[in-house]
Amino acid sequence: MSNKQPKSIFSKEQHLKSKKWSGIERDMIAALLEEEASYSTEEVVTKLKQFMKKGVK
Repeated sequence: MSNKQPKSIFSKEQHLKSKKWSGIERDMIAALLEEEASYSTEEVVTKLKQFMKKGVK
């Protein structure tokens, strides 16, 4: 059995209200995340990184 804590899952609105993200990150989150879906912080970080890589190329 794993000792890992379960991932916390948050709605798009909860991520947008979080103080964890900068204003620019919140703008990207608003554009990238679907309204009716829920995401872990790790998933949001992955989406932001993928978006930044596409934008840099």
